[in-house]
Parts: sequence; C-alpha cells; structure tokens
Amino acid sequence: MNFSEGRARCDQDSADASVSGFLHMPMPRSETEQQIYFDLIKDRPSSTFLDITEVFPKTNPRTWALKDGSLATWFNWNRDEPNDHGNGEPYAEMLRDWGTGGDRLGKWNDMPDAPRNIVCSYFLPAGAENNCPWLRDFQD
Repeated sequence: MNFSEGRARCDQDSADASVSGFLHMPMPRSETEQQIYFDLIKDRPSSTFLDITEVFPKTNPRTWALKDGSLATWFNWNRDEPNDHGNGEPYAEMLRDWGTGGDRLGKWNDMPDAPRNIVCSYFLPAGAENNCPWLRDFQD
C-alpha cells in the first residue's frame, strides 16, 4: 500500500470504530515510542511508513510534521538521511535491515509514495510515558 492509501485505511478503521483519529500510522516522538513502534513492525517483511511527512514549501533544513500537525522534533534517521534522493521523498519510513547486518533496523529513511508496509496503531499522545508508567518498560 502507498502512503495515501495507508493513511486512508487507518482513518477508515478509526471511523469504523466510531472514534475519529484514534488510529494512525506510527508517529514516534521519543526513543521510548520508537521502541514501541519498532516492536510492532520488526517482524514485517518490508519497511513501514511512519505518519510523518515533509512540510511544504520545502525548507533548508527540511521540516517534518506528524499527522496531528505538530512539528517533529525527535528523529531516528539512518546515516545520510533524509537525502531527498531524486528531489521527491516527502514521506518517512522505518527501515528493515536490507541485509546490512542489522545496523539499519528501525532507522528512518525519506522516500517517495511507493508501496510499503502499513501498520495502524493507537494514538499515543505526546508525553504519554509520563502518564503511563508501563511505557517506561520499553526503555533501554
């Protein structure tokens, strides 16, 4: 599924549950949330879209936003990313290994709207680890 189809699927699943905006693709805002989302996707056969997109018009350095409209302030980019290869990579994905010895597992890559794995997850509000002590169990 491409990014737009994935976002629409999560939105539809939320509407079907009668809770608008409850489900979304992963939006990690901290190391703790990154680990939670990585645990959801680590066994998937391909990389997974994040609900993080580039803000337009483009800025230098590039600016990224979460689905809720807030600006992303925490990143887990792979080395040399985001690179906007081909001048058209406005979406973020969480990487699979791609045979590189595991050093890229869970790192982020910017990419075009190409087919990737989609995961709809529950909404974790910013600072959720402060209100939900069990989230701390995911910290290193």
